[in-house]
Amino acid sequence: MAAVFDHTCWRAIQVDHPADWELAVASGFGQPGVCVFGDRFSQRLSLQWKPLTYVPELEHILDGFRQKAQDPKSLLPLDSAPPPWLGLLRKTQRGWVAQAGRFFEHNRLLVEATVVWPGRRDENLERTILQSIDTVDTTAPTRPWRAMGLDLWIDSRMDLRSSNNQVGRVRWEFAGPQRRGPVLTVERLALPKYWLDKPLHDWLVGEMLPGHRILHQGVLDYNGHRGHRLVSAGKVSMLSSWRGIHLLRVDAAWSCQREERVYRVSYSELSRQEDLALPEHFRLRCCQPSPAVVVLKA
Repeated sequence: MAAVFDHTCWRAIQVDHPADWELAVASGFGQPGVCVFGDRFSQRLSLQWKPLTYVPELEHILDGFRQKAQDPKSLLPLDSAPPPWLGLLRKTQRGWVAQAGRFFEHNRLLVEATVVWPGRRDENLERTILQSIDTVDTTAPTRPWRAMGLDLWIDSRMDLRSSNNQVGRVRWEFAGPQRRGPVLTVERLALPKYWLDKPLHDWLVGEMLPGHRILHQGVLDYNGHRGHRLVSAGKVSMLSSWRGIHLLRVDAAWSCQREERVYRVSYSELSRQEDLALPEHFRLRCCQPSPAVVVLKA
């Protein structure tokens, strides 16, 4: 049996899931780790994770599942869960619910997964999903982020500070731990033929921050696409200006004809320089292929 799978990587967690299970809820900065996927009809997969300073007893996690159940006697052991996952299975009026937990020792994360099956339960698919769940190595120089059509790698010292996941316009903002440190913003805009009524360069100029002046502008090549690059500077404060420090920002934008999307990347930092490049460890992939077809093993 073959199924079309997509891959999502959000904050500390990554998972393979059916391509029609879309990410509906993704926790933000400072919030408990949560990802919820759903199809056109209902919720299908929920992931929750949290860091621990100790090695938990997974049986205690199962006790928590039992306490939340209306009828604990209806729970069955999730015998099909791939080790070291441990879980319970519950029959509902609409179908089945599988709940499982696992502790990832290498980065000390406890992950709880809930898979909802309206109607018939697919044990092979359920096992494949649980086997694919993994954590992200946050000690590596770069870390991946992939969801909602965006697929990128950024410096591990930067974390997601805000996200706006509107239909047709996805926008993520990353920053480091410093209060006034560098900020990286990535956007993916759909269907440009309906809203881009001017040259891409002119649109990029119109997106400049208020009060910024252009220092450099020109063309760039990204992923084989001809795009535009704009470097601008703006005042921070009178004292900073007196010291020769300004807010330096580089904007890059290009159109991906294969996806019919416009990508825009902005990077800003306080600087005395007059030019700025995108971060060294930044990489964004467009022209993305279709989701992978995975053969489920019995």
